Amino acid sequence: MNYQRGGSMNAMEFDNLVISAGPWSPRVLSTLFPWSEISIPFDLAHAAGNHLLVRAPRWKPEDDEDGCDQLYLAGILNRTLDISSYLGGTFYVGGYDGFVYQNLDIARGEALEVISVGRCYRPMVEMRHPVITQLPLEQLMGPQKVPSNIKGSFYLNTGHGSDGITLGPGSGKVMSDLIAGRKPAVDISRLGLTE
Repeated sequence: MNYQRGGSMNAMEFDNLVISAGPWSPRVLSTLFPWSEISIPFDLAHAAGNHLLVRAPRWKPEDDEDGCDQLYLAGILNRTLDISSYLGGTFYVGGYDGFVYQNLDIARGEALEVISVGRCYRPMVEMRHPVITQLPLEQLMGPQKVPSNIKGSFYLNTGHGSDGITLGPGSGKVMSDLIAGRKPAVDISRLGLTE
């Protein structure tokens, strides 16, 4: 496959191509396939999110025996939060906007030790679900004639939003099944580019 970068033509050989560049997937797609009819609709208006990493001061090593948990809260204060417990008495609180900064002093003190506060870029596709699908070559090529020498398949694995790290191993397994021609163990019929 030939593609243009920096004014020069480059060649790339592959059996299968997976575009899995998170929020940069549309740019990769348009660089490799400038005539593509495929659009990846990311919701960039709500892409920024904040997170806290806190430690429970009364944690004891035996508290880790039950493992880790993850809790998703929707509709609390008209927002969504995800809270993940880690070994060692630390908790990740993410998926919120600026309101936590206003109340950060409440979390400090004896109840919790604030380890770090940060902001991240975590856009999700407008359909609000990851996209894990095979891309039709005819749509990738747009009005260009499909070259007869292309034998491989093209796939898209993106749009996981703030759950990308959590969902990465599972979506990677599904993608490897698709590439190998196996039926994935989970139903991905609703994870395409259309709702």
